[in-house]
Formats: sequence, structure tokens, C-alpha cells
Amino acid sequence: MKIQFKVGKVEEDNISISLLSKTVKDLKEMLCDLQYSGTLQNTNSRQLDIHFDGALFSELSKNNWTLEKTPKLNMPNFSEGKGNPEVDLIISSEKLGGKKIVVEIEKGNKKTIWLDFIKMWMFMKAKKADYGLLICPVNYAHKHGEWNLFKEAKNIKKYLERFADVPKNKLNQIGIVGYTQMIKDGRKYKYWNKEEFKKIKKIT
Repeated sequence: MKIQFKVGKVEEDNISISLLSKTVKDLKEMLCDLQYSGTLQNTNSRQLDIHFDGALFSELSKNNWTLEKTPKLNMPNFSEGKGNPEVDLIISSEKLGGKKIVVEIEKGNKKTIWLDFIKMWMFMKAKKADYGLLICPVNYAHKHGEWNLFKEAKNIKKYLERFADVPKNKLNQIGIVGYTQMIKDGRKYKYWNKEEFKKIKKIT
């Protein structure tokens, strides 16, 4: 079953690097009211697949951004030989003056957000990108409740500085953007949460 969503409010973490801040401003304009779909799987778990990535990629292309989708680093010894690190996207445009931004989209797994930071730094160290951008929902709804992945990402960034001694200038290389998910209900859109998730499961 297809379910219609759109982006509501878009937020950002404090970003001190001018070029990254300008990129986030452009991105927030593109994200505002961005429509995307979800597919409720016809299985016992009734998993909901959110197709936010494809909608964002299309919007970026429409606005003349150059996209490199799911790029990988050639690191055969990474993760005990189980494969090379991969990110969701690398973007560039004339506005960036030759600079590139590595993008990770974390739609639902708060336990791997710390790894998103590591992978983006890996791509920057390998000279594949100059800055990083983590995009995640403010409201990820699941059967047990709701997670604010934007808040989680901001907290992890603080933990990396406080407990892992990651330098502030390195942390500043990565910006965080959070978006509110809204589900279509008739002619209007409503805030996406656990209760709305339960409703669509009952309907279908």
C-alpha cells in the first residue's frame, strides 16, 4: 500500500562554516513541502519503507545539483573485509566553487548515527568531499513509539566532542538537518507519529 508524506518544518544544527551554511539554506528551501511516498509491506511485521531519498535526489537534480549516488571508498580491509564504506550521496554545484559535500540520510536507525559521522569523515580524509551533511527526521514513528533522530544526531555530535575528544573544527565540518514528517489524511496532512502508524496498519 502506498502512503503519501510531505516534509513539514525543517531545522538545522548550529553551522559555523559559511559555505556549508549557505548549502543548508538552499537545501531547506528544497525540502520545504517536499512530497514523498511510503510503502507498507504486506508481511507479518508490516514494515513501512519510506522513499524520502528518491524524492530528495530528484529535487536536487531539478535544482541543478550534481549527484554521485551511493559512492564507495576502495578500502578492502574495512570491516574485516566485508565491503567498502558507502554513503548515500556526494553533491556539488557551481555555488560550491568546486567543493563537494558528502550526504548521509538516516531515516530510522538511531543506533547507527555515530557511524554516519565516521563514514563522512572517512570520505573527507580520502579527499572525496570537503564537508558533510547528515539529514534525519524529527519524528520517526515505529510500533513502540517515536524517535527524534535530529535531536539524537545533535547529542551524538556533543558526545563525540566531550567524551571522544573529537576537535571542534572537525565536528564543524558536518552539518545536521532535521525534517518533520507529515502524513496525508484526506485533503490535509497530519503529524506522523505512533498513533498514525497504527491507523494505517488497521486500514490495510
